Amino acid sequence: MSRAKEIHKTVKKNSIPGQTGINEKIWLALILIFITLIYSNSFHNGILNFDDIEYFTLYPEVLKLNWSNLMLYFSKHYVLMYQPLPVLTFAMNNAISGLNTFPMHIINLLFHMGNVCLLYRFIYLLRENKSEALLVAFLFGIHPMNVEAVSWISARSSGMYVFFFLIGINYYLMYLKQQFPVKYLLLAGIFFLLSLFSKAQAVTFPLVLVMLDYFYERKLLSKRVILEKLPFLILSIVFGIVALADKGTQQNLTNGMMINYSYFDMLFLVTWSFSFYVIKFIFPVNLCSVYVYPLKVNEMLPIEYYFSAALILGLIYLIYRNKRHRWLVFGVGFFIAVISINIQLIPSRLFIVTDRYGYLPYVGIFIMAIFMVDHWKKMNSMSFRKYSIWLWGGLTIYCIIFSIEVIGRNRAWANDLTLMDDIISKNPEVPYLYRAYGIRGLYKVNNGNPIDGINDFTKAIEIFPSDGKTYMNRAIAYSRMNNNAAAIADLNESAKRSPEQPQIFSYRAILIYQMGNKEQAWKDCNRCLELDAKFVDCYITRGTVAFDRLDYNQSISDFTKAIELQPTSSVPYKNRGQVYIQMNKNYEACKDFQKAAEMGNSDAIQLQQIHCN
Repeated sequence: MSRAKEIHKTVKKNSIPGQTGINEKIWLALILIFITLIYSNSFHNGILNFDDIEYFTLYPEVLKLNWSNLMLYFSKHYVLMYQPLPVLTFAMNNAISGLNTFPMHIINLLFHMGNVCLLYRFIYLLRENKSEALLVAFLFGIHPMNVEAVSWISARSSGMYVFFFLIGINYYLMYLKQQFPVKYLLLAGIFFLLSLFSKAQAVTFPLVLVMLDYFYERKLLSKRVILEKLPFLILSIVFGIVALADKGTQQNLTNGMMINYSYFDMLFLVTWSFSFYVIKFIFPVNLCSVYVYPLKVNEMLPIEYYFSAALILGLIYLIYRNKRHRWLVFGVGFFIAVISINIQLIPSRLFIVTDRYGYLPYVGIFIMAIFMVDHWKKMNSMSFRKYSIWLWGGLTIYCIIFSIEVIGRNRAWANDLTLMDDIISKNPEVPYLYRAYGIRGLYKVNNGNPIDGINDFTKAIEIFPSDGKTYMNRAIAYSRMNNNAAAIADLNESAKRSPEQPQIFSYRAILIYQMGNKEQAWKDCNRCLELDAKFVDCYITRGTVAFDRLDYNQSISDFTKAIELQPTSSVPYKNRGQVYIQMNKNYEACKDFQKAAEMGNSDAIQLQQIHCN
């Protein structure tokens, strides 16, 4: 008799698994309260210059929720990913509470707590053991490796795709346990689709369904099983193609590494990646927001990369020896199936592993852990009873350590300074770290410390001198210190390295204009607008230069274009009003001064008092 039929008898006899009584509901509530407490110090963490800010600055439609923009969310990539549902939630966050981060973090936490409840249900459906399900749900909820998926605003896509993924596989389990009602298969498909709309990593869903079929001893090559999986496989292929269709995503995946690796090295990079997630599951210490690719010394990787191959081979041998135990194979298969999409088989990105990638795959390791403890209990009950007090004591210590580590990791994600300090202090000095120094430098400059900001930019240039943006940022810092000569020198370097970046020419035009070189400022504005015809600051600067050249018609045209592109900015209204004054068009001037004054522009208020009484 198949396992599905055995379970079916139990279901007929008893209530459907997942319909919990009052006791487990109370325990689940206590777990969720505890999770809320240990994550509460993340609620006021800021919007980071680490993907977060890009959602609200690079994509203006996120700041204006309407039906036409809703179509955009589902038709384009955001921050190199196809993730329409998370982007929709960001737009909803902004529509309700602006850029207040408290609601953003609450939403992330709610998805995490939802995943805790769904994991409880999944384990209970598998094991029909409430104690095991509650323990796994609790450990998942407080595991430090999961902090990144919760405390980082941009990682909402991870929590969301796992939420719908778990609902989908729960329905598929009900489909198996209740002898194949089609409605559960359809529901599994619907939530799989929602998971795909949240993050491309959901494409592994059909593999998990196959692992469940294996666990319940179904004939994997039977016509029925294959036909069941076909729609899921087609959806995975379609969304995989969509995820890779974006040119920026393709470039991100194919960018050459800053460190050269041989094929031999790549083998150990892969084995280390698998080992990393296994080891961090057991010992989640020294966690970091970014783990860079390792430096090679004398053509050798760090020694732990070579040892990782032995660990993987040992695990493979252990599984082979115990392949008759379906629990173990199912847990391993779940882990490998879900983590495989995130293993860099070819070094093509700037970090090798990341904490949030273990969020869903760890379900497989939890299943393995349950099996091993249960197997020990069944094979040697006296030994289990003898050492159970040590087992529970160890788990208690683990929970305390996990909780403290979660609170600490929340602090690391507090702002750009704490996050970049975390990255810089825990990684070797590889070229990738220029980005961390650059972000930290910007944070310091924007918080009134331009000197330390310049030091960070200088360090970033030292370790990776090819990035033009770093020179531009250092130029901004120099300009804050009124050192325009140094700022222009950096902008000249920036223009050489990144000649397609319009903001470089915009900044340089402003500084050169302030130093009296109006002709070069005019040329820089024109170059800026050649690169981006919607760059508002360049229209404002060019309009100002045109005013000085007494070309009032051009000046009016530029300020009007700036207003069209950014009607919420008071500066072009005020500037256009000044041009109208010179053209003796006081009525038009006063209308512009009035508009700028309503926006709080103090210069416009004074001009209104002078010219419009």
